Amino acid sequence: MVGGSKPKGSGVQFREKTVTIKNAVDREQLLVNWLQELLYIFDAEKLIPCEFDILELSDCCLKAKVSSIPLDLKIHKLKHQIKAVTHHNLAVKRGAGQFDVTVIFDI
Repeated sequence: MVGGSKPKGSGVQFREKTVTIKNAVDREQLLVNWLQELLYIFDAEKLIPCEFDILELSDCCLKAKVSSIPLDLKIHKLKHQIKAVTHHNLAVKRGAGQFDVTVIFDI
């Protein structure tokens, strides 16, 4: 996936949607579910998630506003495409005021 913010004056309009993930068993599953949702937005809706506004967050639930721009292969060059989010070597560790995350994607 590619990312970045909307260039000023580009005329590209953000598309916004609210994503809610409920009932994850733990932080690791919540992370996988979140990344799978972003991958779905990219693959199925042909949108590039660019900005996120986390509205609610706990160890098992997440609600966020996701702002995306349309995927345009004339502009956005894809070197690799993510096929899946895996649980292999998945780790979510709380650090000093942040989380350290290890995740592996199938490409």
